[in-house]
Amino acid sequence: MAKGKQHLIAGRCYCGAVRYKIQGEIEHVCICHCRSCQLASGAPCVGWLTVERSQVMLSGALNECYGAPQVQRCYCANCGTPISYSHSARPDHVDITLATLEDQSAVQPSRHIWVSHKVPWLSLVDGLPQFDEFSGAMD
Repeated sequence: MAKGKQHLIAGRCYCGAVRYKIQGEIEHVCICHCRSCQLASGAPCVGWLTVERSQVMLSGALNECYGAPQVQRCYCANCGTPISYSHSARPDHVDITLATLEDQSAVQPSRHIWVSHKVPWLSLVDGLPQFDEFSGAMD
C-alpha cells in the first residue's frame, strides 16, 4: 500500500445496521494475533486498518466495550459485529476491522503483529513480516 494514497472505502456490519465510509489516507494495515483481539472477536486473528478518526463517517448504533481502561472496542448494537478499536495513546486514530469492508480487495495487510500470541495451529505462509509484539514503525 502506497503511503499518502487517498482512499474511499465503505463497510458495514453483518446485519447492515452499522455502515461507515472512510475517506483519506490509511496509516497502516495489519493482522493482529494478540490475545485481546482473539477474545474480543472469537477468531484466531483480526485484520485492522488504521485511519485518522476524522476520516470515518459512521452511522448506526454501537455498543462500547472497555476491556482495559485505555482500550475501547465498538460493536454493532444489533448483531455484535466488531467494528473498531481505539487506544487512549492515539486518541486521533481508530482501527477498523478489515472483514467489514465492502470491497475485500481495497487494501492489503503489510504485516502480522503480536505473533507471540498466535494460536499454535495457525501457519503464517503469506510472506508478510511478522512481529512478536506491536510494530510501531508503520509504512
